Amino acid sequence: MPNIFVVGAERNLADLADAVLRKRTAAATRESALDAIRTANPGLDLDRIDAGTVVLLPDVTGVRPVAAGEPVHEAVGDLLARVEEGLGALVAAGESAEEQRRVERREAEEVFSDPVLKRVSSQVSELAANVRSVRESLEAEDADADQAQESLRRSADDWAADLETLGGLHG
Repeated sequence: MPNIFVVGAERNLADLADAVLRKRTAAATRESALDAIRTANPGLDLDRIDAGTVVLLPDVTGVRPVAAGEPVHEAVGDLLARVEEGLGALVAAGESAEEQRRVERREAEEVFSDPVLKRVSSQVSELAANVRSVRESLEAEDADADQAQESLRRSADDWAADLETLGGLHG
């Protein structure tokens, strides 16, 4: 499985090779490893690499694995934990907002069920039409809210899977 490498002071592919390849690597192995790095990072300009750039290091001969004690390992772990925490907070906030919406919806239904409102709306056609319109709007809002909650749950599941994959990349 590939590793993640965060570029420090390296400026180009040669500098990157010095940082990620084992010290005693044969020229052919070095060239093969560099080709694999190029292939694993197609959108990366390896002639000009800025500090902080994330590079994917495939498992090939010559590339040393990222050790558990290296700063990038700890930083990635911390980042993953923070994103997971934020994702959990987002889902919880969505659920809380939906519960509040349901409470307000029940309160609106109580108003519509009031005997006085029913009696007056049976005598005033405009009021009856307004009540029907509001009920239809609330029903549409219910459908939209259900769809939004399902979308949030699916997105959270997708993010969790992506975070697990990312976690696997850094070891």
